[in-house]
Parts: sequence; C-alpha cells; structure tokens
Amino acid sequence: MPERNGKRLYEILADLCEVPADAVAPIPVFVIRGKREIEISGCTGILEYERDRIVLAIGRDRFTVTGDCLLLDGFREKTLTVHGNIAAVSFGEDQSC
Repeated sequence: MPERNGKRLYEILADLCEVPADAVAPIPVFVIRGKREIEISGCTGILEYERDRIVLAIGRDRFTVTGDCLLLDGFREKTLTVHGNIAAVSFGEDQSC
C-alpha cells in the first residue's frame, strides 16, 4: 500500500474520517465465539474443506481450523463463518505462493 509522509493511505483515510485505522485497513479480522464458531473477514478463498480441517486463503496467508463436524456458512463479501467443534486454529504464510 502506498505511503505518504510515513503513513499508509488507509491510515490517512482513517485520520480524515476519525475512525480507527483497522476499520479501513486491508487486514483480516477474526471473531471467535467460544469453541463452536469463528467469523473470518478478509477471506479470499477456500483451499481445503473437510469435516475435520478447513484451510482458507487470507491474502497471501492461510488460516487453518481443525476440529470435528466443521461447516462453512455464509461466504459473502470476503466474510464467512466456521461452525463445529473447533479444536485449534492457526494463521501463517502460504508456502506455495
């Protein structure tokens, strides 16, 4: 993202609109609700989808959810929700890019 005077464009926009920078930044947001639900914003694709493992593309990174009876719900506007018995989550760089 282009910089101006040491600030990124989204930081300048946030300052002008008087909102937090993360409200306009191109960063993923994860909302975890206990062990049964995770909402992911910023998802750009589904890489793997099985009942015990879901791998999502988040830009050049990947987000992995493992557990039992996992189900994707409502993929719209780069946001989706994973339901099920969630055992673990991990976020890391996609080595294939």
